[in-house]
Amino acid sequence: MNFTPLGIGNEELGKMKFTIGIHNKDAKERVVQIRDGSNLIYEERIKDPNLLTQGEHDWYWDGFDNNGILDTKKLTEAKGLNLLTKVWYGTDEDEFDTLKFKMKYKKVDWVDLKINKNTKRVDVTLRVDLKDGGTKGVKCRKDTNSIIEEEKCPWDKIPKEAIKYFLNEPLKSRTKGFEDLKKLALDGISEHWSRKGERFVMINEEKYEVSVNTIDVKKNTMDDVNLTFNTNRKSLGSSNPGTIDGLISLVANIFVPERVSYNVGYIKYDVDFPDPLKGWRYIDEWIAISTFKYTSAHEIGHTILKAYGGTVHSYKHEKSSTLITQSVLPVKKGGFDYPDKGDVDVMKYYNHERNDYARVFATEENVLGLLSLSKLSVEE
Repeated sequence: MNFTPLGIGNEELGKMKFTIGIHNKDAKERVVQIRDGSNLIYEERIKDPNLLTQGEHDWYWDGFDNNGILDTKKLTEAKGLNLLTKVWYGTDEDEFDTLKFKMKYKKVDWVDLKINKNTKRVDVTLRVDLKDGGTKGVKCRKDTNSIIEEEKCPWDKIPKEAIKYFLNEPLKSRTKGFEDLKKLALDGISEHWSRKGERFVMINEEKYEVSVNTIDVKKNTMDDVNLTFNTNRKSLGSSNPGTIDGLISLVANIFVPERVSYNVGYIKYDVDFPDPLKGWRYIDEWIAISTFKYTSAHEIGHTILKAYGGTVHSYKHEKSSTLITQSVLPVKKGGFDYPDKGDVDVMKYYNHERNDYARVFATEENVLGLLSLSKLSVEE
Protein backbone atom coordinates (compact mmCIF):
# COMPACT_ATOMS: atom_id res chain seq x y z
CA MET A 1 0.00 0.00 0.00
CA ASN A 2 1.22 3.51 -0.83
CA PHE A 3 0.60 6.62 1.25
CA THR A 4 1.27 10.32 0.68
CA PRO A 5 0.90 12.77 3.60
CA LEU A 6 -2.32 14.80 3.22
CA GLY A 7 -2.77 13.14 -0.18
CA ILE A 8 -0.53 15.76 -1.80
CA GLY A 9 -0.46 15.02 -5.51
CA ASN A 10 -3.01 12.21 -5.13
CA GLU A 11 -5.90 12.57 -2.69
CA GLU A 12 -6.64 8.85 -2.83
CA LEU A 13 -3.27 8.14 -1.16
CA GLY A 14 -3.97 10.46 1.79
CA LYS A 15 -4.97 7.63 4.13
CA MET A 16 -3.74 4.14 4.90
CA LYS A 17 -6.36 1.39 4.83
CA PHE A 18 -6.16 -1.46 7.34
CA THR A 19 -8.56 -4.39 7.58
CA ILE A 20 -9.52 -5.20 11.16
CA GLY A 21 -11.89 -7.95 12.26
CA ILE A 22 -14.35 -8.70 15.04
CA HIS A 23 -14.35 -12.46 15.32
CA ASN A 24 -16.82 -13.73 17.94
CA LYS A 25 -19.95 -11.57 17.83
CA ASP A 26 -20.99 -7.93 17.73
CA ALA A 27 -18.81 -5.85 20.04
CA LYS A 28 -19.83 -3.33 22.67
CA GLU A 29 -16.64 -1.27 22.45
CA ARG A 30 -13.51 -1.03 20.37
CA VAL A 31 -10.22 0.92 20.45
CA VAL A 32 -7.60 1.06 17.67
CA GLN A 33 -4.03 2.14 18.37
CA ILE A 34 -0.98 2.85 16.20
CA ARG A 35 2.19 2.26 18.20
CA ASP A 36 5.93 2.06 17.85
CA GLY A 37 6.64 -0.89 20.06
CA SER A 38 4.73 -0.04 23.22
CA ASN A 39 4.88 3.74 22.60
CA LEU A 40 1.50 5.12 21.61
CA ILE A 41 1.37 7.24 18.44
CA TYR A 42 -2.35 7.45 17.74
CA GLU A 43 -5.51 6.13 19.39
CA GLU A 44 -9.09 6.12 18.17
CA ARG A 45 -12.17 4.89 20.03
CA ILE A 46 -14.65 3.34 17.58
CA LYS A 47 -18.17 4.71 18.15
CA ASP A 48 -19.84 3.93 14.83
CA PRO A 49 -22.11 0.91 15.52
CA ASN A 50 -21.60 -0.25 11.92
CA LEU A 51 -17.91 -0.84 12.77
CA LEU A 52 -18.75 -2.88 15.88
CA THR A 53 -20.55 -5.71 14.09
CA GLN A 54 -19.02 -9.15 13.68
CA GLY A 55 -16.85 -9.44 10.58
CA GLU A 56 -14.10 -7.53 8.82
CA HIS A 57 -14.03 -3.74 8.60
CA ASP A 58 -11.84 -1.19 6.81
CA TRP A 59 -10.19 1.32 9.09
CA TYR A 60 -8.26 4.36 7.83
CA TRP A 61 -5.35 6.32 9.34
CA ASP A 62 -4.01 9.61 7.94
CA GLY A 63 -0.58 9.30 9.59
CA PHE A 64 -1.11 11.99 12.23
CA ASP A 65 -0.49 11.36 15.92
CA ASN A 66 -2.78 12.37 18.77
CA ASN A 67 -1.27 15.87 18.75
CA GLY A 68 -2.03 16.49 15.09
CA ILE A 69 1.57 15.96 13.94
CA LEU A 70 2.70 13.81 11.02
CA ASP A 71 6.45 13.19 11.00
CA THR A 72 7.71 11.07 8.10
CA LYS A 73 11.18 10.80 9.63
CA LYS A 74 9.79 9.17 12.79
CA LEU A 75 7.53 6.87 10.81
CA THR A 76 10.27 5.64 8.48
CA GLU A 77 12.80 5.22 11.29
CA ALA A 78 10.38 3.44 13.65
CA LYS A 79 11.50 -0.12 14.43
CA GLY A 80 8.26 -1.57 15.81
CA LEU A 81 5.24 -0.06 14.10
CA ASN A 82 2.10 -2.00 14.89
CA LEU A 83 -1.66 -1.64 14.84
CA LEU A 84 -3.31 -2.86 18.03
CA THR A 85 -7.08 -3.43 18.25
CA LYS A 86 -8.89 -3.99 21.50
CA VAL A 87 -12.43 -5.39 21.38
CA TRP A 88 -14.81 -5.72 24.32
CA TYR A 89 -17.83 -8.02 24.00
CA GLY A 90 -19.04 -7.80 27.56
CA THR A 91 -17.88 -7.45 31.12
CA ASP A 92 -15.50 -10.40 31.10
CA GLU A 93 -14.97 -10.88 27.38
CA ASP A 94 -12.30 -9.10 25.38
CA GLU A 95 -10.05 -9.65 22.35
CA PHE A 96 -6.69 -8.24 21.24
CA ASP A 97 -5.15 -8.31 17.77
CA THR A 98 -1.81 -6.90 16.65
CA LEU A 99 -0.65 -6.22 13.11
CA LYS A 100 2.99 -5.33 12.55
CA PHE A 101 3.97 -3.10 9.62
CA LYS A 102 6.75 -0.81 8.45
CA MET A 103 6.98 2.36 6.38
CA LYS A 104 9.67 3.49 3.98
CA TYR A 105 10.10 6.17 1.34
CA LYS A 106 8.73 5.23 -2.08
CA LYS A 107 10.20 7.94 -4.35
CA VAL A 108 13.26 9.58 -2.76
CA ASP A 109 15.03 9.30 0.58
CA TRP A 110 16.35 12.88 0.79
CA VAL A 111 13.26 14.73 2.02
CA ASP A 112 11.39 14.53 5.34
CA LEU A 113 8.11 16.26 6.20
CA LYS A 114 6.80 17.30 9.58
CA ILE A 115 3.22 18.52 9.21
CA ASN A 116 1.33 20.32 11.98
CA LYS A 117 -2.37 20.08 11.21
CA ASN A 118 -3.22 22.55 13.98
CA THR A 119 -0.93 25.41 12.92
CA LYS A 120 -1.16 24.56 9.19
CA ARG A 121 2.61 24.43 8.81
CA VAL A 122 4.88 22.03 6.93
CA ASP A 123 8.54 21.80 7.94
CA VAL A 124 10.65 20.22 5.22
CA THR A 125 14.12 18.79 5.80
CA LEU A 126 16.02 18.67 2.51
CA ARG A 127 19.28 16.70 2.45
CA VAL A 128 22.00 17.72 -0.01
CA ASP A 129 25.61 16.65 -0.46
CA LEU A 130 27.87 19.66 -1.10
CA LYS A 131 31.54 19.20 -1.95
CA ASP A 132 34.48 21.59 -2.28
CA GLY A 133 34.92 22.28 -5.98
CA GLY A 134 38.16 24.17 -5.40
CA THR A 135 39.39 27.60 -6.42
CA LYS A 136 39.98 29.10 -9.85
CA GLY A 137 41.81 32.33 -10.65
CA VAL A 138 44.15 32.92 -7.70
CA LYS A 139 47.10 30.60 -8.35
CA CYS A 140 50.25 31.93 -10.04
CA ARG A 141 52.42 29.72 -12.22
CA LYS A 142 56.01 29.80 -13.53
CA ASP A 143 56.29 30.64 -17.23
CA THR A 144 58.82 28.05 -18.37
CA ASN A 145 58.66 29.22 -21.98
CA SER A 146 60.46 32.50 -21.28
CA ILE A 147 64.25 32.85 -20.94
CA ILE A 148 63.73 34.24 -17.47
CA GLU A 149 61.27 32.14 -15.54
CA GLU A 150 58.61 34.72 -14.80
CA GLU A 151 55.63 34.14 -12.57
CA LYS A 152 52.37 34.54 -14.41
CA CYS A 153 49.27 35.29 -12.36
CA PRO A 154 45.60 35.20 -13.47
CA TRP A 155 45.08 38.88 -12.68
CA ASP A 156 47.85 39.84 -15.11
CA LYS A 157 45.33 39.35 -17.92
CA ILE A 158 42.91 41.96 -16.57
CA PRO A 159 43.14 45.11 -18.74
CA LYS A 160 44.46 48.19 -16.97
CA GLU A 161 41.45 50.04 -18.37
CA ALA A 162 39.12 47.77 -16.37
CA ILE A 163 41.02 48.26 -13.10
CA LYS A 164 41.11 52.01 -13.70
CA TYR A 165 37.39 52.04 -14.46
CA PHE A 166 36.19 49.96 -11.51
CA LEU A 167 38.83 51.27 -9.04
CA ASN A 168 39.15 47.84 -7.39
CA GLU A 169 42.27 45.73 -7.02
CA PRO A 170 42.01 42.12 -8.22
CA LEU A 171 41.39 39.44 -5.61
CA LYS A 172 44.55 37.42 -4.98
CA SER A 173 43.08 34.87 -2.56
CA ARG A 174 39.70 33.37 -1.69
CA THR A 175 37.32 35.71 0.07
CA LYS A 176 34.95 32.85 0.85
CA GLY A 177 36.11 29.43 2.02
CA PHE A 178 34.21 26.22 1.35
CA GLU A 179 32.36 26.39 4.67
CA ASP A 180 31.27 29.95 3.82
CA LEU A 181 30.00 28.85 0.41
CA LYS A 182 28.25 25.87 1.91
CA LYS A 183 26.33 28.06 4.37
CA LEU A 184 25.35 30.47 1.60
CA ALA A 185 24.13 27.60 -0.58
CA LEU A 186 22.07 26.05 2.23
CA ASP A 187 20.57 29.42 3.16
CA GLY A 188 19.79 30.19 -0.48
CA ILE A 189 17.94 26.91 -1.04
CA SER A 190 15.93 27.36 2.16
CA GLU A 191 15.06 30.99 1.43
CA HIS A 192 14.01 30.57 -2.18
CA TRP A 193 12.11 27.28 -1.69
CA SER A 194 10.13 28.21 1.44
CA ARG A 195 6.65 29.71 1.10
CA LYS A 196 5.42 31.65 4.13
CA GLY A 197 2.90 34.34 4.99
CA GLU A 198 0.92 35.35 1.90
CA ARG A 199 3.12 33.01 -0.14
CA PHE A 200 1.28 29.91 1.17
CA VAL A 201 0.31 26.68 -0.59
CA MET A 202 -3.18 25.22 -0.77
CA ILE A 203 -3.59 21.64 0.45
CA ASN A 204 -7.07 20.14 0.62
CA GLU A 205 -8.55 23.65 0.39
CA GLU A 206 -6.55 24.85 3.39
CA LYS A 207 -3.64 27.29 3.53
CA TYR A 208 -0.30 25.85 4.68
CA GLU A 209 3.03 27.58 5.22
CA VAL A 210 6.06 25.62 4.07
CA SER A 211 9.46 26.12 5.70
CA VAL A 212 12.41 24.36 4.05
CA ASN A 213 15.46 23.54 6.14
CA THR A 214 18.37 22.39 3.95
CA ILE A 215 21.17 20.38 5.53
CA ASP A 216 24.45 19.01 4.18
CA VAL A 217 24.89 15.31 4.94
CA LYS A 218 26.42 12.19 3.36
CA LYS A 219 23.60 9.70 3.95
CA ASN A 220 20.14 9.59 2.35
CA THR A 221 20.96 12.62 0.23
CA MET A 222 20.78 13.98 -3.30
CA ASP A 223 23.64 13.52 -5.75
CA ASP A 224 26.69 15.55 -4.75
CA VAL A 225 27.22 19.06 -6.16
CA ASN A 226 30.52 20.97 -6.17
CA LEU A 227 30.82 24.56 -4.91
CA THR A 228 33.58 26.39 -6.80
CA PHE A 229 35.18 29.79 -6.10
CA ASN A 230 36.01 31.70 -9.29
CA THR A 231 37.72 35.06 -9.93
CA ASN A 232 40.17 36.82 -12.31
CA ARG A 233 39.02 34.76 -15.30
CA LYS A 234 36.05 34.02 -17.49
CA SER A 235 32.66 33.52 -15.86
CA LEU A 236 32.23 29.94 -14.62
CA GLY A 237 28.79 28.51 -15.30
CA SER A 238 26.63 26.48 -12.92
CA SER A 239 24.69 23.34 -13.79
CA ASN A 240 23.16 20.21 -12.29
CA PRO A 241 22.21 17.42 -14.73
CA GLY A 242 21.37 15.07 -11.84
CA THR A 243 21.15 11.30 -11.85
CA ILE A 244 21.20 9.26 -15.06
CA ASP A 245 17.73 7.95 -15.92
CA GLY A 246 17.83 7.91 -19.71
CA LEU A 247 19.76 8.90 -22.82
CA ILE A 248 19.33 12.66 -22.37
CA SER A 249 20.60 12.68 -18.79
CA LEU A 250 23.41 10.25 -19.73
CA VAL A 251 24.73 12.67 -22.35
CA ALA A 252 24.27 15.61 -19.98
CA ASN A 253 26.29 13.89 -17.25
CA ILE A 254 29.16 13.30 -19.69
CA PHE A 255 29.48 16.92 -20.78
CA VAL A 256 27.86 19.00 -18.01
CA PRO A 257 29.33 19.29 -14.49
CA GLU A 258 27.30 19.22 -11.28
CA ARG A 259 28.52 22.57 -9.98
CA VAL A 260 27.47 25.87 -8.45
CA SER A 261 29.99 28.65 -9.10
CA TYR A 262 30.75 31.67 -6.93
CA ASN A 263 31.87 34.34 -9.41
CA VAL A 264 33.38 37.39 -7.68
CA GLY A 265 35.87 40.16 -8.34
CA TYR A 266 37.05 40.64 -11.93
CA ILE A 267 35.15 38.30 -14.26
CA LYS A 268 35.37 38.18 -18.06
CA TYR A 269 32.14 37.81 -20.05
CA ASP A 270 31.56 37.16 -23.72
CA VAL A 271 30.26 40.33 -25.38
CA ASP A 272 28.99 40.79 -28.93
CA PHE A 273 29.57 44.54 -29.12
CA PRO A 274 32.61 46.88 -29.05
CA ASP A 275 33.75 47.06 -25.46
CA PRO A 276 36.78 49.07 -24.24
CA LEU A 277 36.92 46.79 -21.16
CA LYS A 278 37.03 43.66 -23.37
CA GLY A 279 34.21 42.01 -21.47
CA TRP A 280 35.73 42.40 -18.04
CA ARG A 281 33.44 43.42 -15.17
CA TYR A 282 33.86 43.68 -11.42
CA ILE A 283 31.42 41.69 -9.27
CA ASP A 284 31.07 43.12 -5.76
CA GLU A 285 30.88 40.64 -2.89
CA TRP A 286 27.25 41.46 -2.02
CA ILE A 287 26.17 40.83 -5.61
CA ALA A 288 28.17 37.59 -5.73
CA ILE A 289 26.49 36.40 -2.52
CA SER A 290 22.90 37.04 -3.64
CA THR A 291 23.61 35.54 -7.06
CA PHE A 292 25.22 32.44 -5.56
CA LYS A 293 22.31 31.89 -3.14
CA TYR A 294 19.80 32.13 -5.97
CA THR A 295 21.91 29.90 -8.24
CA SER A 296 22.18 27.25 -5.50
CA ALA A 297 18.39 27.24 -5.14
CA HIS A 298 17.97 26.96 -8.91
CA GLU A 299 20.50 24.17 -9.47
CA ILE A 300 19.37 22.05 -6.51
CA GLY A 301 15.84 22.74 -7.70
CA HIS A 302 16.61 20.76 -10.85
CA THR A 303 16.87 17.62 -8.73
CA ILE A 304 13.44 18.36 -7.25
CA LEU A 305 11.81 19.06 -10.62
CA LYS A 306 13.36 15.96 -12.11
CA ALA A 307 12.21 13.76 -9.22
CA TYR A 308 8.55 14.75 -9.44
CA GLY A 309 8.15 15.97 -13.03
CA GLY A 310 10.78 14.09 -15.04
CA THR A 311 13.98 14.95 -16.90
CA VAL A 312 12.36 16.94 -19.72
CA HIS A 313 10.36 19.05 -17.27
CA SER A 314 13.58 19.86 -15.43
CA TYR A 315 15.89 20.42 -18.39
CA LYS A 316 13.38 22.62 -20.22
CA HIS A 317 13.02 24.84 -17.14
CA GLU A 318 9.25 24.44 -17.04
CA LYS A 319 8.88 25.04 -20.81
CA SER A 320 10.96 28.24 -20.69
CA SER A 321 14.09 26.92 -22.45
CA THR A 322 15.18 24.53 -25.16
CA LEU A 323 15.89 20.97 -24.09
CA ILE A 324 19.45 20.38 -25.32
CA THR A 325 21.09 23.81 -25.52
CA GLN A 326 19.22 25.25 -22.50
CA SER A 327 18.65 28.48 -24.43
CA VAL A 328 15.94 30.92 -23.32
CA LEU A 329 12.80 30.52 -25.42
CA PRO A 330 11.65 33.78 -27.05
CA VAL A 331 8.21 34.95 -25.98
CA LYS A 332 6.94 34.33 -29.52
CA LYS A 333 7.84 30.65 -29.10
CA GLY A 334 6.23 30.21 -25.69
CA GLY A 335 8.92 31.76 -23.49
CA PHE A 336 8.43 34.28 -20.70
CA ASP A 337 9.36 37.89 -20.10
CA TYR A 338 10.80 38.78 -16.70
CA PRO A 339 7.80 39.82 -14.53
CA ASP A 340 7.52 43.55 -13.80
CA LYS A 341 5.98 42.81 -10.40
CA GLY A 342 5.09 39.90 -8.16
CA ASP A 343 7.00 36.67 -7.66
CA VAL A 344 9.64 35.39 -10.05
CA ASP A 345 9.89 31.62 -10.56
CA VAL A 346 13.25 30.36 -9.30
CA MET A 347 13.26 27.60 -11.94
CA LYS A 348 12.25 29.46 -15.10
CA TYR A 349 14.48 31.15 -17.66
CA TYR A 350 13.31 34.63 -18.63
CA ASN A 351 13.82 37.07 -21.47
CA HIS A 352 15.27 40.42 -20.33
CA GLU A 353 16.63 38.89 -17.12
CA ARG A 354 16.91 41.40 -14.26
CA ASN A 355 17.94 39.19 -11.35
CA ASP A 356 15.67 40.78 -8.76
CA TYR A 357 16.47 38.05 -6.26
CA ALA A 358 14.25 39.39 -3.46
CA ARG A 359 11.23 38.38 -5.58
CA VAL A 360 12.52 34.95 -6.60
CA PHE A 361 10.74 31.94 -5.06
CA ALA A 362 9.70 28.42 -5.91
CA THR A 363 6.16 28.36 -7.25
CA GLU A 364 3.29 26.79 -5.34
CA GLU A 365 3.21 24.00 -7.93
CA ASN A 366 6.89 23.19 -7.46
CA VAL A 367 6.69 23.26 -3.67
CA LEU A 368 3.71 20.91 -3.78
CA GLY A 369 5.79 18.74 -6.10
CA LEU A 370 8.55 18.72 -3.48
CA LEU A 371 6.08 17.73 -0.77
CA SER A 372 4.69 14.92 -2.91
CA LEU A 373 8.14 13.32 -2.98
CA SER A 374 7.52 12.20 0.62
CA LYS A 375 5.35 9.37 -0.71
CA LEU A 376 5.66 6.25 1.48
CA SER A 377 5.04 2.56 1.07
CA VAL A 378 3.36 0.64 3.89
CA GLU A 379 4.33 -3.00 4.15
CA GLU A 380 2.86 -5.57 6.54
